Amino acid sequence: MKSAAVGRRFRLAAMVLVLCLLPGLGLSQAPAPQKRSSVRIRVAWPLYYYTIGKKSGGMSKRMIVRVEPSDAGDVRVGFFESEFMASGSQWRAAGWMAAVVSALITGQPMSKWRISYDVAGRIDGPSAGGLMTATVLAAVLGRHVLPKVTMTGTINPDGTIGPVGGIYHKLHGAKKVGMNKVLIPAGIRQEKLKNGQVVDLYQRAKQLGLVLVEVADVYEAYAHLTGQPLALVKDDGRPLVLPARAKKAVTAAYNRWSRVLEDRLKRMSRTARDVPAAVKGNMAKLWRAAHLYKSKADQAFRAGRLMTATNHVVAAAVAADLGAHLSYLFIALKKQGAPGLKRVFARYVPTAAFMNSFLKRLTSARVKNVNDLITVSEAFGYYSVALGVQLFLKAKIGALDRITDLRKLLPLIVQATNLAVLARTIFFITDDVLNLGLGYPGPPLPPMIKMGLWARAMRRASEANLLYIDNAIIDPIAREFKKTPDFVKGRLLGNDNHFQLAWLSFKAWPLLARHVSSNVHQAAAILGGTTTSWSFSALVIAKYYSLIVKKDKTGAAVGVGRPKLLAHMLRSAHRQLRRVILRAQAKGWTPIVPLLHLRAAEVMSGPRHGITDRINALSDYWLGSTFGRLFLILGGMS
Repeated sequence: MKSAAVGRRFRLAAMVLVLCLLPGLGLSQAPAPQKRSSVRIRVAWPLYYYTIGKKSGGMSKRMIVRVEPSDAGDVRVGFFESEFMASGSQWRAAGWMAAVVSALITGQPMSKWRISYDVAGRIDGPSAGGLMTATVLAAVLGRHVLPKVTMTGTINPDGTIGPVGGIYHKLHGAKKVGMNKVLIPAGIRQEKLKNGQVVDLYQRAKQLGLVLVEVADVYEAYAHLTGQPLALVKDDGRPLVLPARAKKAVTAAYNRWSRVLEDRLKRMSRTARDVPAAVKGNMAKLWRAAHLYKSKADQAFRAGRLMTATNHVVAAAVAADLGAHLSYLFIALKKQGAPGLKRVFARYVPTAAFMNSFLKRLTSARVKNVNDLITVSEAFGYYSVALGVQLFLKAKIGALDRITDLRKLLPLIVQATNLAVLARTIFFITDDVLNLGLGYPGPPLPPMIKMGLWARAMRRASEANLLYIDNAIIDPIAREFKKTPDFVKGRLLGNDNHFQLAWLSFKAWPLLARHVSSNVHQAAAILGGTTTSWSFSALVIAKYYSLIVKKDKTGAAVGVGRPKLLAHMLRSAHRQLRRVILRAQAKGWTPIVPLLHLRAAEVMSGPRHGITDRINALSDYWLGSTFGRLFLILGGMS
């Protein structure tokens, strides 16, 4: 085979690289007795807009939210319809998200309530998520929703409100049903219509006699919708610093990954002369990527930003690791052909013994308190991702022996090498998480049934998000480009690291849970896998629905359609995570995992950083807030 052909196929597959990573339960249960009280019914008016031909408009539909005590002992979320399958997957995902976020904010488990949403006619879309959340909160807390106030905006895992479109038309819909105040996501003052005209939303609201208010999170939305504030810890601006022991552990992780990086760079340097000429340019790109992130890591470490430095050095090590092993692959192909290529690839695939060594460390970790539980849960979350990648890799490997055509074999092995690098990296990250977070004081462990109920709630919520991604993102792309949904999903799995984290962790945790015998570790495994999947799947929805992320040919994010809104979301997410940590500290405890996420995110969230760094910062904020709220709830502090 000509080397130029090798180069073309390499360019199609090899540059699919994840450079930034750092981002039924088998427990016995019994129905929990519930104190009976009256059914709580709240009425709200979600807004939507429509397009028929060249005509666009806005409308509103009456939504009845019903919350009643449940003695089922498990989660119950329902959607009443006036037509068969009238509630779309996006609407259902928003309803589940609203129920979970409300439970995380109040600390009341979803199993305590039976929650339902009742809307006539056909309805879909996530833009009512903020309104659904505030309305469920009002019902749970016994507050009424003001009759002439409504809102539009998605709901994110930490309670922040995400941007939506069609507000210009939605304002008219609000006017038609008698509203006088409309809440919209913070940062949206203007909107571009389909005809290209840019309109001022405040001016439009004034013309219609409406009061327009921007809200950054569900706390602000709730105050406007009910006239009553939610309880909040006052942020006095104090610095939230890592304990000395945690700093030492982060430094150790940084040094270990730095050694890995140096080793892989040396390997790339030694093999550079022997790789085929057709792929030298692509190997040079990996070399430059590794050095770029190494430079960022060095700068952050010198400035004392340890978590940021560690994230960057891991990204650098991944690039160099991929470069080194791809070098070996292409040299083997050049010298020994397809048999040599397969032999070299097989040496790097993670073995069962390698995987089990990390699982043994996880299952033998001593879980003495809630801080330990959250740490082990997060580590299990990463392990479930790595296990999912390994299962995905196994499916790819199964096809290798049946392929003799080098034109088909080479791209498959390059893709499988990417997966092998990713899996090995994440397995080692599970070890980092345990080293960073175990052994700190924390509140005592809750009863097993409480952990099981929250694990199941997070599973249902992540499943709803993944269904939304299938129906609202993958299927439309498949129809537009005349491809199968499985093909589009495969491309998205290869090009979007957050979708990888969400989808693979959800697919792997059932298998993982069956191999964990201890009840507390099994609860941690399911809680970690599902919480990871929920947070990252919500980020995928935000990327493609709210922010409109733009990517280049390699799948790297190069911009967002709504940059100002990303800035608002990051500021609000930072504020939410600080509040969660401060609330725990007010009770006498410091949640280590959320604090680590805060320190990792806050440096990378500024405007000087690239889109990839800022998106990863958002994922850190959301995952930290979710684990932080679980820390409060399971520790009895909610």
